[in-house]
Amino acid sequence: MEGELTCPICLELFQRPVVLPCSHNLCTRCARRILEPRGSSKAWADWVTENKGPNYKSHLEPDVKCPSCRRKIPVDPRGVDALPRNLILENVIERFKEERAVPGRQAQQPVLCQFCEDVAPQTATCTCKQCGFSYCGTCFDACHPMKGPLASHTLGPPDDKAPKPKNTSNMMCPDHPHERMALYCYGCRSAVCYLCKEAGSHRAHHVELLEKVFRKTKVRVTRSLGTLMRRNTATQKLVDTLEGMCAVAKKSGNDVESHVKKECDALLAIVEKKKAELLDNVNSEYNEKLAELHETILECDKTLQQSLGLVEFSQEALKEDNPVTFLQQMMNVYLNGKLQTPDTRPGGPSFAGVSGTFSPALSVYGTSAQMTLIPGLQSPSTPPGIPVINLEDCSIDNTKISFAWVPPEQCNVDCYIMEVDILDREGDIHQERTFTKVYQGPRNKFTLRGLEYNVTVVARVKAVNTAGEGEPSEEISLSTEKGLYFQLDPSTANHELEMSPDDCTVALKSPMYTFILGNVKLSSGRHYWRVHVDEFSSPNQLSIIGVGIARGIIDDPILGEDSHSYAVQINEHPTTTCINTKNRIQIKRSSAEMTNSNVGVLLNLDDHLLNIYFNGKSVPNGPTFHGITQAFYPALSLYGMNVKLTVHTGEAFDT
Repeated sequence: MEGELTCPICLELFQRPVVLPCSHNLCTRCARRILEPRGSSKAWADWVTENKGPNYKSHLEPDVKCPSCRRKIPVDPRGVDALPRNLILENVIERFKEERAVPGRQAQQPVLCQFCEDVAPQTATCTCKQCGFSYCGTCFDACHPMKGPLASHTLGPPDDKAPKPKNTSNMMCPDHPHERMALYCYGCRSAVCYLCKEAGSHRAHHVELLEKVFRKTKVRVTRSLGTLMRRNTATQKLVDTLEGMCAVAKKSGNDVESHVKKECDALLAIVEKKKAELLDNVNSEYNEKLAELHETILECDKTLQQSLGLVEFSQEALKEDNPVTFLQQMMNVYLNGKLQTPDTRPGGPSFAGVSGTFSPALSVYGTSAQMTLIPGLQSPSTPPGIPVINLEDCSIDNTKISFAWVPPEQCNVDCYIMEVDILDREGDIHQERTFTKVYQGPRNKFTLRGLEYNVTVVARVKAVNTAGEGEPSEEISLSTEKGLYFQLDPSTANHELEMSPDDCTVALKSPMYTFILGNVKLSSGRHYWRVHVDEFSSPNQLSIIGVGIARGIIDDPILGEDSHSYAVQINEHPTTTCINTKNRIQIKRSSAEMTNSNVGVLLNLDDHLLNIYFNGKSVPNGPTFHGITQAFYPALSLYGMNVKLTVHTGEAFDT
């Protein structure tokens, strides 16, 4: 059979065979070699036109004969292009090649890589049984990585046969149902059968075997795919490099930002410390100067009183007509040197060294003045009575206690003295007292500040006049609160926050950052409060709460993001990176862990410390924040679709 399919000129299997007028076949290339001596059909047509004589009847070339039957071949001016293609024979040859390509029939040709495009194709090292493509080592790594969806593919030795079965269900011609589509029409860009080519609408169209077009197109697409995959690999490497550069740039930016914040915070701490020292120096110097001025004023008043007394005494003495009496009075003045005033205790003698006979006198100056002289009054001879402390007028505000008392009846009182004894809550109020004077003055009210939480104060009051101190009042005992009491201030909250009637619970139902402050400003002492997480869940969204303190209305609605607040930020997002700074600490907790949890806050302004406790455990171990100075408000920040917090106050801190 191979002899019937061999060209008589090149002695190889026909390649694109054409049918001669004698019904024998030649390869298209061999036919052009003998029928177109001028090299092309156009050159042959030009030669015939130029050499056509008046007796020319046929386009015969006497030297052109069929190599098989030796009959003369009439040549059309179009040359080989006028000869019909033997498509059936071409299809038979393709089938013969497929059947002959079996193991052991002939020497196997090396299978070449189908993806080598830029250089000569290399020998394939493997074939993917699922893809049906052969790869060299380099193209396999670039175009068929064994990962992702390609990890399950099976590799085998190089094989140039198509391993996958062909789907012939759609290979029948729609116009001729019993004919298989074996040709491809380039003009219509569709598959056709032989009847369509011979007698159908594709008679004059340029066609080629469908299998051959399929293989050429598949190879071209495969190479393009290999090039595209190599470019994709290079692009992915570039993207990975750029992402790495972005990560490095981000880390560098965060490092620089942290360094700048750290340095600025250090500078601010130095400035604040220097400011506090300067204010202390100014206050100290101010108090010293003020005390000196008060002493000077008192001395001037004393001297003025002596001068006025001497003037009045001299004026009265000049009215004396008796020489003996006048000289005696003036000699007493000269012997004493001046009029004297005693100590400044109310009710004491105002002048000393006064002798002789005097009459009561008043000196009035002004356009409208009136004075009444009441005779018969005497200096108190007995100390005042006992004041009564009025419990109804006393009040307690966290760590300060205000006292109020009623003066004793029908007696003169120059001032009051309050004495207290401070006990802890477990102290025995009936034990022996050690009272300390905390107030002396004319007012019948006094506020004792700077106390600690959970202490008991035993107090009493005495009245004082020129005759001495009276008996102390009945002792009363008042206790400070167990812990700090305050409420959330609605005026500092965003309108999206929902407040409870007692201003202790706040809820957020929209995804936005908000914060709220407490209604108490803390500048000294040791204070504790607790925040209970009632709800903490935002489906498919991030939820964040911040618990801490703030100096007032802050620029950033998230606590701990600026230098005016300190807070622990808690979020539930698993991919969020925790970054701690001087003013914030970030931790992750799931919604289940956060719901019904407690966050405690211990603010120690005396030691400049702030501790945050999550379910009783410090975050982190030891003081959470250091260097807490100035005055602060309790503060909360919220973010999420379903976040609800309740502040519990008035609780003692359990060490």
